[in-house]
Amino acid sequence: MNESVWQRLDQTARNLMPVALTLLLLVLSLVPWRLPFLPPLGLNLTLISIFYWIIHRPSAMPIPAVFAIGVVSDLIGGGPLVSPFVLVTAAAVVHSVRRWLVGASTIIVWGSFFVMVIDAVLLLWLLIWYVSREMPVLAPGISGALLGAAAYPLIASLLSRVEQKVLRQQ
Repeated sequence: MNESVWQRLDQTARNLMPVALTLLLLVLSLVPWRLPFLPPLGLNLTLISIFYWIIHRPSAMPIPAVFAIGVVSDLIGGGPLVSPFVLVTAAAVVHSVRRWLVGASTIIVWGSFFVMVIDAVLLLWLLIWYVSREMPVLAPGISGALLGAAAYPLIASLLSRVEQKVLRQQ
């Protein structure tokens, strides 16, 4: 009986790993690093994780979890609660093109992420403009998106290692 409980706890922890890693990346992206020339990362690291898990393990990143991550993002970052809409929209787009991205070359996947992250930043910018009735500055969002796109190969390779070591042992 005890072994069964421990096995279920282990399986639950493994199933929650992608969402937990996404939340960790969210917290890392919201920390003010105060490094010169480092733009605000915003949702970009979070988008990397959501993009990766939806392509490789869509069941590990359900839409309600993506919505909850967006709510946490805006509650921690003090945003106007538009991040859930942006993240869910991005996740839905990735779900719709997933069949073309599974097994595609790294360049195709990376390019697709680049397009998605730029679109997400523009959508976030438009929503913040609409909600606040003031035009926000777009440059920090674009530079953060470019940094996020540049970080995609590194973070995706780390997530791939987690998937191989932790999640493949199920």
